[in-house]
Amino acid sequence: MEQEKITVVIPMYNSKDYIERCLNSICNQTYKNLEIIVIDDGSQDKSKSIVEEFQQKDSRIKYFYQENQGPGVARNVGIEKGTGKYISFIDSDDEIRENFFEILSNTIQENDSFALTGGYMIFPDGTFQKSFLTNETETRNFKVPISCNKLFNFELIREKNLRFKSLYYAEDIDFWGRLLMINDKFSIANDYLYLCYFREDSLTRSYTEKDTIYQIFQVISNIEDSAKINNKYESLKENLEFLNIKEVLIRAMKQISQLSDFGEYDVIKMLSYVEDKYPNWYYNKYIKLSFDKYRKKRLELLFKKDYKGIINYLRQMNSGHVIKTDEEMLAENIVDHSISVEKDQIIQIRYKSTECNPLVVQLIREIQNRGAVAIPRLQDLDLERVARETYDSAAMQQLAEIITKEADFYSSYISIGYSENDYDFSRNNENPAFRLLISYLTEYNKIVRSKKSVSVFYPSPLDAHKAKMTTEDYKKYAFSIMNYDYKSLKVKMEHLKEMMDKTSQVAIIGKDTDLTFSKKDIPSIILSGEVNIPDGEVYTSPIKDSVNGTIRFNVATKYMGNIFESILLEFKNGKVVDFDCSDPNELRNILDIDKGSRFIGEFALGVHPLILYPIINTLHDEKIYGSFHLALGQAYRNAYNGNDSNVHWDLINIQRDDFDTGKIFFDDILIRENGEFVPDNLKTLNDERARILTKRRR
Repeated sequence: MEQEKITVVIPMYNSKDYIERCLNSICNQTYKNLEIIVIDDGSQDKSKSIVEEFQQKDSRIKYFYQENQGPGVARNVGIEKGTGKYISFIDSDDEIRENFFEILSNTIQENDSFALTGGYMIFPDGTFQKSFLTNETETRNFKVPISCNKLFNFELIREKNLRFKSLYYAEDIDFWGRLLMINDKFSIANDYLYLCYFREDSLTRSYTEKDTIYQIFQVISNIEDSAKINNKYESLKENLEFLNIKEVLIRAMKQISQLSDFGEYDVIKMLSYVEDKYPNWYYNKYIKLSFDKYRKKRLELLFKKDYKGIINYLRQMNSGHVIKTDEEMLAENIVDHSISVEKDQIIQIRYKSTECNPLVVQLIREIQNRGAVAIPRLQDLDLERVARETYDSAAMQQLAEIITKEADFYSSYISIGYSENDYDFSRNNENPAFRLLISYLTEYNKIVRSKKSVSVFYPSPLDAHKAKMTTEDYKKYAFSIMNYDYKSLKVKMEHLKEMMDKTSQVAIIGKDTDLTFSKKDIPSIILSGEVNIPDGEVYTSPIKDSVNGTIRFNVATKYMGNIFESILLEFKNGKVVDFDCSDPNELRNILDIDKGSRFIGEFALGVHPLILYPIINTLHDEKIYGSFHLALGQAYRNAYNGNDSNVHWDLINIQRDDFDTGKIFFDDILIRENGEFVPDNLKTLNDERARILTKRRR
C-alpha cells in the first residue's frame, strides 16, 4: 500500500547547534514519503548553511527564509507550501524517534483531527522525564496543548483555513485549541517518540515583555469563541475553565513573575480575567487531579485574594527558596501582626490538643527568633472535666486566684482552639460551683483584656464533619480563611467603620426579628486579624438601655459546654425580658450569671468573603459573610457602653437569601439587604464568588 505524503514543518531560529540533530532524526525515518519544509525565522547564525548541506543529500528538504516574525507565522509558511495529506510540526531543537511517523500514520483514523504520542523532556543537565502522553480526558483539558508531538489531518486544516496566530506566546495552544473545537476526534499512540530539549533561549521560550505574555488572553478568547461558534462551549465549559486556570493562573503568571516589574497589578489582572468569566473556578474538579501541592498552594492564595502572599510565593519559587507551610505562614502572621512580639516578652501559648503541635512548634520558633520566650500550655481536658464536675465553691475560688496571679506574668496570650466533642463539658452546669467560677474570674478577665491576645482555631475532623467536608479539604479551607489578606480586607472595612461611627440609630428587620437600638457616640472598631483568626468584622456597642424589640438567631451556638439552637430574645429598655430556644433552662442559667448578662455588650457585622456557612464554632461563625451578631454580656473597652459581665456570648444571624434574609438600617438608610451591602461606598465588601456559591445552595 502506497504511503500517504506527510508534510513536516520545522520553524528555525539560530539553531546551528541543534538543527543537524533534528534533520537527521527526520531524514532517517522508517516512513519515507515525507515533505520536509524548513522555515528560517530570521536566523543570524550558520543555521542556513547546515540546512543547505542537507538539501544536497536529501531532495525532500525545502528551505524558506523570512524576517523574524515568531514561530506561528513560520509554521503558517509551512502550511501554505505543504502538499501532504497529513502535517506535523517539529521544533528545530528537538528530535524524533525513527518510527515516529510510521506509528502515528498507523494510529490516526480517517475522521481524526490529529494523532498524538508521548515523549521525553530532556534538560540541560542531561536529566529527563517522560512527558506529553495524556489520556483522552487530559487531552480535552488541554493538559499538553502543544503541536510538536502530533500528526494533524492536513485536509481538515486546509478546509477550515486554520492558521497559527501571529503570537510569540502560546501560539500552539491557540492553534490546537481552535482545531479541537472544530473536530474533537483524535487517537493516541501509547508510546514515547518525541524528544523535547529544554533550552531557555529557544524560539518559544524567551519572554521579556509583559505584553507578550498577556497574549494568552487573546489565545484563550480565540478558543472560547471557536467553541461558541461550533456549539461546544456549554459541553466543554469545565474544560475551558481548567484551561484558563492552567494557562493564566499557573503558567503565564509563573512566566510573568520572573520579570523585574512583576507586581500586585499583574496578579489582579490575571485573576480578574479568569474570575470574570468563571467566578467558581476554584472548585473545578480537574485541579485536584492535575496539579501538585505547589500549584495547588498558588491557587489557594489566589482564591483568597492574598496578592502579597502569591507574589512572595512565586518569588520564593523563582529564587529556589523553601516554600512556607500553612502553619509557618499563620505563625508568622500571629507573631508579627496579631500580637507584635517584642524582645524579652513572655508569651503564653494555650492549646487544647496535641493535634495542634504543628502550629505550636512554628509559634515557638517564631517567638524565639524575635528574642522573646514562648511558654506552651496544653490543656488536659480529661483532668479539667473532672475538676469542673467535682470542685466545690472554695476550690473554684482558689483555682480562680491561681489563674489570676499567673495571668499577670505574661506579656501576651495565644489561644489555639481545637474541637473534639461539643458535648465534653455539657454536664458542667450540673455543678453549681462551676457557674461560680465564671464570677470568680472577673479580675483575670480584666488582666487579659488589658494585654494583647489572639484566638485561633486549629482545623479538626469534627469541624470538617460539621462543615460537610473531608478532613483534607476542610484543613485547606481553614488555612485559606486564617491566612487571608487581612490588610486588604481592612481597607475595604474602613468605609463601613466610617458609616457606623456616624450612625445614631440601628434597626434590624428579619424573620421573627424587629429590633432597634441607639449607638450614638460609641465608636466602631475594625477587626482584621489583631484579636481573632479568622477575622473580618466591624463592631460597636448599643447604648445599654436602648435595645428594644425581638430577635431570632438562626445559627446554632455553643456556650459553657451546651449547644443552643434558634434562640429568640425579647428586649425592653436594653434588658432581656423573655426568651426561648432549644434548651431554655440552660439559657436562663447563663442569663442569670450576673447583672450584666441580660444586656448587650456588642453589635457587629461579619464580612469575611470566604466564610459562608456555620460550623458551631463562634470564632469562625461570627465572621460569616452576610451575617451580624450581638453579644450578651461584657462590652469591649474600646467600644464601651457601661455594661460589665463575666459573660460575653456571641449570638449570630445570617441574613442571606439562602438563610432567612433580612435588612439592616443605619439612621433609616438601608445598609445591607439579604447579606449584600447597598450603599455604593460599601459595595467593595460584596463578593461575587460568595454570591454565586450561596445561590447554589438555595
